[in-house]
Amino acid sequence: MSYKILVDSCCDLPKELEDKPQFINIPLTIELDDQRYVDDDTLDIKKYLENMKKSPNAPKTSCPSPEDYLKHYEGEEENIYVVTLSGKLSGSNNSAELAKKLYEEDNPNSSKKIIVFDSLSASSGEANIARRIFHLIEEENELRNKKQHL
Repeated sequence: MSYKILVDSCCDLPKELEDKPQFINIPLTIELDDQRYVDDDTLDIKKYLENMKKSPNAPKTSCPSPEDYLKHYEGEEENIYVVTLSGKLSGSNNSAELAKKLYEEDNPNSSKKIIVFDSLSASSGEANIARRIFHLIEEENELRNKKQHL
């Protein structure tokens, strides 16, 4: 089964999963004064923290847009699993759900399955759900491969 697992950047995936090609990190953004920081590999945390200390203002975060999710719903994968920060803490889950609806409206004949999980958590809670999805799918794929070779 071809698949990918999307997580927002609040998810604290362990390194061994973060490097797997099935995982895609959708970044949140942080706004501080007139600066916008994208929470991805390009974020210079040291510089951000220095700027935060200097600023009299509190930082504001923004969830990924539906378009941020939608572009990752495209592709060959038959199944897409999305694990988001709690809907009570962020709009990330709403964006992922809206993107799913938009994808389904634009692709009514698609057999692709998109499943969005509200983690009801953050950070390691998201990671535990994503890790479990990954291991269940990998176990299923192993069983399929063994049956094909019998």
